[in-house]
Amino acid sequence: MYYIIAYLQGAAIPEEMPNAETMEAMQELESGGGTVFTGSTADLFAELMEE
Repeated sequence: MYYIIAYLQGAAIPEEMPNAETMEAMQELESGGGTVFTGSTADLFAELMEE
């Protein structure tokens, strides 16, 4: 039982830290930045392929 609890506690905590680019993006989202897309999945992929 102790082994299972220790395993589950370890699984809940990621071992790797996000890189600087990811951290910057997360801070941007937390401060209200970012882009919201509304539309179909096909429209999203079409827009992504344009860039």
